[in-house]
Amino acid sequence: MARYIWNLALGAAMQPILHVLEVTFRNHIYYNSVKFIDESKLKFRDVDCWLDADPTLLEDKELRAVAEAKETLLRTKKPLTPGRLIAGSASASGSVFANGRTSRVALPDPPCGPRC
Repeated sequence: MARYIWNLALGAAMQPILHVLEVTFRNHIYYNSVKFIDESKLKFRDVDCWLDADPTLLEDKELRAVAEAKETLLRTKKPLTPGRLIAGSASASGSVFANGRTSRVALPDPPCGPRC
């Protein structure tokens, strides 16, 4: 039971930090990608952003994530902006910024030791 409580407390303590890190990293990837993509040859559908361009630069799974994000934004009556599209795509089931692989992170032992 002590390990469960330790993991619960550790997860709760790390969540705000990880959230800020995720948003910062995601935005950094996007804004640096804009430097490398020649948008002059792209037509934009609804959002002036390469995520919503024609011809698409995305794979099918990523395209579905962008479409899902756009549907969510329209349904909630939020404006279609590159920032909202990035956030929505990253949280969609087929994230544009993730490749589907997961990794396991080794957490430190609880303060009462490895056998509590």
